Amino acid sequence: MIFIFLSEVNGQSLNTTLANAYSNHPLLFSERTEERVISEDIAEALSGWKPEVYLDASLGKTLVNTQTSTTSKTNSNLPLSMGIVVEQKLYDGGKTNQNINIANANFKMSQSKLMMIENEILLKAAIAYFDLLKELDLLSIAKKNKEVIERQLEATKDRFDVGDLTITDVSQAEARLSDASANLVKAEADLNSAKAIYFSDTGLEAEDIFYPETMPVIPLNLQDIMESVKSGNANITFARRNKDLAEEELKLVLKEMSMTVDFKARANQAYDPNTFFEEQRYFDVSANMKLPLYKGGKDKANIRKYREKISKSNSNISNILRE
Repeated sequence: MIFIFLSEVNGQSLNTTLANAYSNHPLLFSERTEERVISEDIAEALSGWKPEVYLDASLGKTLVNTQTSTTSKTNSNLPLSMGIVVEQKLYDGGKTNQNINIANANFKMSQSKLMMIENEILLKAAIAYFDLLKELDLLSIAKKNKEVIERQLEATKDRFDVGDLTITDVSQAEARLSDASANLVKAEADLNSAKAIYFSDTGLEAEDIFYPETMPVIPLNLQDIMESVKSGNANITFARRNKDLAEEELKLVLKEMSMTVDFKARANQAYDPNTFFEEQRYFDVSANMKLPLYKGGKDKANIRKYREKISKSNSNISNILRE
C-alpha cells in the first residue's frame, strides 16, 4: 500500500497529482480486479480437501421382449432412481497441498505485478508534472526573449535612422526576431503537448502547478542506493515472485506420479427398477486407489519445462540487478 500525504496549498501540488493518478488510473482498476480474481484461486485450491456431495437421479422407460419356441411376451417398467453420492479425497501424494502453495505464490506474484504497475504510473505522473513545469518555464523564457529582441530591433532601427547602423544590421535584427517568434510558437505547441500528456497520465487538467518545496531524501552513497534497489525495487520483487511460482509448479510436476486414494459413499433408492422387482435400495462404500505407471513421457517433459522456467527467472533477476 502506498500512502501519499496531501498538503494544504493553492493549486496542484506534486502530491495531489500523484494521489489522483494512483486513485483514478483505469489500468490500476483493471489490475486490482485481476488481483481479486487470482485470490479466488486460493479458495479453489483449498476446496481440494473438502468432500463433494451431489444428488444422482434418473427416470426412464424399459421394454423387455422375451421369446421362446412356444411363447412370446413383452414386459415394461418405468424405472425411477434417486440417490446421494459423497466423495472425499484421502491421499494424493501432496498434490492438493502443492496446488495451495501454487495459488499462494501466484497471488503474491499478482501483488508484485500490481506494485510494479503502481510505480510505473506514479513515475509517469511525476515525469509529466515536471515536464509540464519545464515547458512552462521554456515558454516564459521564449516570451521574454522575444520581448528583448523586439526592443533590440526598435533600437537598431533608431540607430539606422540616424545613420549609426546599416540596413544589414536591421535585417539581422529582424531575422533574430523571426527566430524568436518561431521559438515562441514551438514553446506554445510543446506546452500544449505536455498538458495533453499530463492529463493522460494523471487524469487532471493542468492548473497552477508549482515546484515542490522539499526534495525527496536521496541515499548518501552508491552502496545505499544498490541495497535500496535490491530490497524495494518492484521489478526485482516481481521477478523473484515469478521464480517462486515456477519452483512451486515444478514441485507439483514431481508429484504427478504419486498414488491417490479416494473415498466414495453412495445411497440409492430405485422404484420399478426392472420387470422382476418393484423396489430396490442399496448403500455402497468404497475406497479407490490409483497409481500411475507411465504417462507417455508427459511428466518428464513438464519437469524439464519448469526447470528451464526457473533458469529463465534467475537470468531475469540477474539482468534487472545489472540494469
